Amino acid sequence: MDVSVVGRERVEEQAILEELAGPEKSVRGGDRRWMLAIAGIAAIVCMGFAGDLVWPTPHEPARMLPNDDPLAPNKPSAGPDDAPALAVDVTRGKAGVTGALVPVQVRAAPNDRVHLAITVGTAVVGWRDVKVGADGSWQGEVQVFAPRVALPAAVHASTSTGSAAVEASDPFTLGGGSPILVWKASVVTGRRGAMTVAYRASGPLTFTRIDAWVSDGRGRRLGASRTASRVNEWQAGSAGARELGIASIVDVISIRGKPRGGLVLTIAWRDASTASTGTLVVPLESAGSAQPD
Repeated sequence: MDVSVVGRERVEEQAILEELAGPEKSVRGGDRRWMLAIAGIAAIVCMGFAGDLVWPTPHEPARMLPNDDPLAPNKPSAGPDDAPALAVDVTRGKAGVTGALVPVQVRAAPNDRVHLAITVGTAVVGWRDVKVGADGSWQGEVQVFAPRVALPAAVHASTSTGSAAVEASDPFTLGGGSPILVWKASVVTGRRGAMTVAYRASGPLTFTRIDAWVSDGRGRRLGASRTASRVNEWQAGSAGARELGIASIVDVISIRGKPRGGLVLTIAWRDASTASTGTLVVPLESAGSAQPD
């Protein structure tokens, strides 16, 4: 092999490459900065890929901190003597209350105002606002629209202590025992001696005909009237009574003549849905000078 020929061929190839590429160029400072920037971006991207490939270090598991407060955050304290701020009880008939009046006893702060409500399910069938005495107690009755059959009920009491509301309740069983329940009936004497009998009661909304009359001790009828059961919005608990199909009965009977002996009120009804009838006899109180409460 001729070595001189090989050397000549390499020299000729180098000349051809220089002719095609042109003269050698120097790299300026700006071009170097761009190159450095590109190299930095490439390094950051490579580091990102490297981070994706590295398994993360596990964190320390969470620990439960001891709770030094034995009371729940929203549980109010009963006070230093552990005495409740409000208490309510059905004073009689724990096994059940029958009738239109629920006896209630309330214990609260002296001279506090308390709202009482009687419920059957979600229906409020009677309510009353009372004021506790200076000794911190109140005892009385709440008029209710009682259902004919016994149902679970409850008495609820509510008041406010400062800006906080305080509530208490007591469950019991409530039943009417009779289709018509009389809240109050009394004899009222007018200025000129005229006598009337005023009564308020409750009964089913289907009682569209209610006859009432007043008799004396000898059985003489001294007055009569006719009415029907109606929803009276002013009566406490009327909204809940409507849900149970019960309404109010309000009437006044004028007395003619001079009664002899005690007076008796008789209420007779007819049920429009079943055509059934019935009566209720109520002995009347002595004559007063004002309408019943």
